[in-house]
This record gives sequence, structure tokens and C-alpha cells, in this order.
Amino acid sequence: MEDAPADRLGIVLPFALAVELVGVAGVFALADPTLMEPEYEGFFTYSAVALLGTALAVPAFAFALARRNGAAARWAAASGTLAVAFVTAMSAAGTGPWIVCAAVTLLASYAATLVSLFGSQRPPLFPSAAGVTAAVIVLVWAVWSTGFGTDADYTGTWTARHDAASLTMTDPTGSGGGQYTLRVGMCTEEGEWRLDYPQMTTSVQVWLRREGNRCLGGPTQVQLPVVGGTEAAPVVGIPGPDGTELLLTKR
Repeated sequence: MEDAPADRLGIVLPFALAVELVGVAGVFALADPTLMEPEYEGFFTYSAVALLGTALAVPAFAFALARRNGAAARWAAASGTLAVAFVTAMSAAGTGPWIVCAAVTLLASYAATLVSLFGSQRPPLFPSAAGVTAAVIVLVWAVWSTGFGTDADYTGTWTARHDAASLTMTDPTGSGGGQYTLRVGMCTEEGEWRLDYPQMTTSVQVWLRREGNRCLGGPTQVQLPVVGGTEAAPVVGIPGPDGTELLLTKR
């Protein structure tokens, strides 16, 4: 009977590691870092995940060090690293179905931390070390996949569904500005466009300087932000003639 706690640890911790690895695999398979996310989209969600991950991982890590429990400290470090990695991934991949896998992964890691902390026997080294390794790999993937912001190339032709509208933008000098032609139905307008800042998806500041005939209402200068899509087919939004947002996809 004396070996019962050790037996339980020998079952629970490898099982927690297996769940974590399966969850990580699900994140890799389902997360799409090519998605174009508008500025501050889901900002509250990112902050909440980061806060929750820190609130759970840091105290557990400190407590494990105080008790000189290396395995629990490694599991807690893995939990914190995973929380940072998933928040980083969310900045590019959005909150899709992969979030479920991320939540399961974090719960498994946190559960392993608690088991290691309060188990009466010394936990085995392998599961916790493997958990840390998996967490670091996910963090490296998250940072690499986001690429610190994705460039959006505005030059070319953007079209709305059913060819209801099109926007052609040229940049002959490569300086982040040029001429545009906007067609909405039978109406055509022309003018200049300019880029205020580097072409980062998270800091889009593109303006259409409208001159002469106008197919859309609104002010003289209209902002043209990236509102979604993917790297291969980003989507920009512009106020439509009926007050609704007109979505144009890069072809």
C-alpha cells in the first residue's frame, strides 16, 4: 500500500503529458496564422488569457521552488510558457476551434502541477521535462508563425462579392502611395491613396484621397483598413453607398 501514491503519480503525470501533447497537436493542426486580424481584434481575450495564465502559473512556480519540488516547478513553467505561446498565436490565428485544444492543454499542465505539488512521492522527471520541451516548441512556433505582423500589399485589384465593386490601386514609385480607381456599380471615381505607416496588419493606416466624382458618401479622405481574410486574400473595408461596410478582397 505504501507504493500507492507513487503508482498514482506514475499514471496521472504521463497521462497529463499525453493530453498536453494531443492538445498541442490540435493547436498546430487547427490554428491558421495566415489569417489577417484587424487592430485590437480580440484584445480583451488576449489580455484575459495572459492574466489567467500568469495568475495560475507564477504562484505555482514560486510555491514549487519554495518546496524544492523541481517537477512541479517545471510543470508550472510549462503552463506559463504555453499561456504566452497561445496568446501570441491568437494575435495572428484569431479565436478559432483551436482554442478548445489550447484550453485542454493548459488544464492538463495545471493539473500536473497540482499533482506534483501535493503528491507525497517525488514525481518522475520525464513527463515534466517533456512538458517544458513541448511548451517551448509551441512558443517558438507561435512567434515564428506570427512573423511580428504580416505585410498587406495594397497595390493591385480588390473586388467585392458578385463584382458589385472593385478598387484598383497602383504604386508606381514604391513609396507607399499612388493612384486608385474605385468602381461601384456604374459609378467610377479616381484619386490618390497614401500609406501613413509601415504596412503592418496590426497598424493599418491607408487613406483614399477622394477627388472629383464620388461614388461613396462621407468625408474627403476615407480610411481603408484590413478587416480580415488571409495573407493570400486579405479583405479591406470601406463605407458603402447605403451606409453598410463594403468588403473588398485582394485577388
